[in-house]
Amino acid sequence: MSTLAIVVIIIGAVLLVALLVVAAKVLPEKRREWRRAKAGEHREEARRGARQLEREQATADEHEWRAEREHGEAAEGHRQAERMRAEADELEHHADRQRAEAVERREQAQATGSEVDRHEARASELDPDVDEREGSDDGVKRGRAQAREHEERARALERERGDAPRGDGR
Repeated sequence: MSTLAIVVIIIGAVLLVALLVVAAKVLPEKRREWRRAKAGEHREEARRGARQLEREQATADEHEWRAEREHGEAAEGHRQAERMRAEADELEHHADRQRAEAVERREQAQATGSEVDRHEARASELDPDVDEREGSDDGVKRGRAQAREHEERARALERERGDAPRGDGR
């Protein structure tokens, strides 16, 4: 072979070895860059996932807060309804007592009116001067006025409570 061919082969071999050395140094660096890029992509994806998770957690916390608030409001409404129910029961009990008192007063008024009428009738039977004294008998008038007054109070109490008056309608 000729010297020129041997020199070209040696130069080619040296270039090939140099190329292999350079490639051996460059390829690991390229692989590291590729891995860094992949790791960066994974980190970015993890950050996106973390942000999404934070948003979902915030939404869940907000829903939980609203649910707790609504539960508290419902509980307060329930307590208020219980208080109102207790007040209504108390008012109803008070109204029943007043209604019973009104009925009792009306009955007393009716009894007093009947008693006054009976006494007046008896007095008229016994008194020969009924025609002359009819306008001057203050006791009878007062008794009748008191009986009417008791009956009117009883009716007024019944009207306040929404009851219809009972009895003979005087």
